[in-house]
Amino acid sequence: MKVTILKTKVKVDLLLTLIIITGVIAGQVREILAILLSITVHEAAHVVIADGLGLKIEEIVIMPFGGKIKLNLIDEERIQSGILITLAGPMANFLVSLLMLLAVYNEIVPTEFGYILVDYQIKLGLFNLLPALPLDGGRIFSLWLMRHMSFIDSIRVASRIGKIVGIIIACIGVCGLVFDRGFYLFPIMGIFLYLQSMKEEGEAPLSFMKYVSGKKGTFIKKGFFYVEQIIAVQDLKVNKILSLFLPHKYYIVCVVDKEMNIIKYLTETEIFDKIINKGLDIRIKDLI
Repeated sequence: MKVTILKTKVKVDLLLTLIIITGVIAGQVREILAILLSITVHEAAHVVIADGLGLKIEEIVIMPFGGKIKLNLIDEERIQSGILITLAGPMANFLVSLLMLLAVYNEIVPTEFGYILVDYQIKLGLFNLLPALPLDGGRIFSLWLMRHMSFIDSIRVASRIGKIVGIIIACIGVCGLVFDRGFYLFPIMGIFLYLQSMKEEGEAPLSFMKYVSGKKGTFIKKGFFYVEQIIAVQDLKVNKILSLFLPHKYYIVCVVDKEMNIIKYLTETEIFDKIINKGLDIRIKDLI
């Protein structure tokens, strides 16, 4: 299901919809309400902080463990802002947990429901701090990695950690079911996290293309970009060059033959314009 709220596309994941329906049928209305309130707090924090920093969240995908936000982050300044925006979700959950405890203590909120809400807020916040995509912690980790490695590699590293975490959660759930039926959601969440991480890893090249496509607007706004030069032989595969590109820099590739004679200079713009028509499974000489 997709809706647009305050010019931001919001998509509700099918698994969350099924959990809500199943929970209501099973009579766990308070638990479902606590989950929805926790997720609402989490995602609202992302939107509020993004708006305060002058950035627009392009899309939010609401999932059982929170949500996945899409931001257009090109330069270093925006990457730092992206970390703050992503961190806002878990921090909001912890803050609301504290406020809810105070409300319960002062008998403003019914004790049982208050503790259920606190429990879900803390669990959602802590779970999202794991350095695994598509969780917030994985998003922060990948943004930090972008300062030290390419965009695609940073996404792949955080996604692979996500798959490992998913397997661990699923295994804990399967083992836990032997002793307690309360672990029934763990295998589901583990498998879901694994599949989402695999999807993030697979979409890394496409995500990179989208990031790079926004460079022109950023360049016009800033008026400059730091330039990096790369020298490469003409038989090298294009995807190996792309794996070196950082989002906040502009690249010029010096194409040479095996004798190190310069054949041509290719700008990043030329490379991407030709990739759109020819695809990624080509060599640099096919771009000349």
